[in-house]
Amino acid sequence: PLCVEPRRFAAGSATGSAGSTAGSGATQTSGATSASSGTAQAGGTSSSTTSSVLPNTPDERHAATDVTIRDASGASLQLSSITSNGKPTIVNFWATWCPYCRTELEEMNGIVAEYSDRVNFVPIDSVDGTRETMQSGLDFFADKDYTFPTYFDTDNRAAVIAYNASSLPTTIVIDRNGNLVGYHAGLMKTDTITAVIDALLAE
Repeated sequence: PLCVEPRRFAAGSATGSAGSTAGSGATQTSGATSASSGTAQAGGTSSSTTSSVLPNTPDERHAATDVTIRDASGASLQLSSITSNGKPTIVNFWATWCPYCRTELEEMNGIVAEYSDRVNFVPIDSVDGTRETMQSGLDFFADKDYTFPTYFDTDNRAAVIAYNASSLPTTIVIDRNGNLVGYHAGLMKTDTITAVIDALLAE
């Protein structure tokens, strides 16, 4: 994956089957993969109205693809075991070699204290076995004072492929019902993340 600058938060598609992507129809913009166009309309958040932040309504969403990830102990678990607790979920694909990823983790750490009781935060280290290993991710987190754990995609980058995270960082947003809301390729700043979270919590 490339390490890219910010791109717009946009709608994604998911069927819930293995191999479905978060951003089908993604286009190449300024040398990096950007989200397919998904303009949001102004208005309140409800099942029939798209909010000014979220790119779709709850009725337009489909189940997010379930993938296998590993925790810091190496134990495997399903992403759905986290997303099924009735809270919105922010999934963030990252790697230690990516400077924008490191910046975004700092941004995320700054808002976890406010939202951790209402939102799941799931950073997933994109492990390729060469440039990025599980140990390098563990060492990176050990040097930080992050208040959230990280998870690892160690199965030949199956989670990265399933969510089409061809550039890092990539953020995937899942609603409280386990449905895919959208994705953002590139650094997602605090004001954008919090606006998305607030809109999800208001649904």
